[in-house]
Amino acid sequence: MNASRKGSLTYGDYTVGWICALPCEMAAAKAMLDDIHRDLPKRPNDHNTYTLGSINVHNVVVACLPPGVYGSSSAAAVATRMVLEESDEAAADDSRKSVFFFLESFSIVGQIIYGIDTRTPRH
Repeated sequence: MNASRKGSLTYGDYTVGWICALPCEMAAAKAMLDDIHRDLPKRPNDHNTYTLGSINVHNVVVACLPPGVYGSSSAAAVATRMVLEESDEAAADDSRKSVFFFLESFSIVGQIIYGIDTRTPRH
């Protein structure tokens, strides 16, 4: 992993979104990036923390669920904040401003799948 000084990248340059459930998964995702990019200016009302980088020719934005908050609704909230930011004017005219508006694919990694064991218990 190389620290990159690509200062000319913008929100529109990122095409892959990656959401992690746990900080250790975020660390693993960061380790998989070929290059780490500089942070972009923080957008108002976006509470996500991002790691920006690239894998081969793909610019990737990685985000993690808030600590201690898990589940599909939390993942959906993180994903929504990645792609859609409501501006102050949105309340008046319902206009919305995109954040990472060119994301072509999303991966949500580390979600826990719940199931019910239907096998008969052995005594």
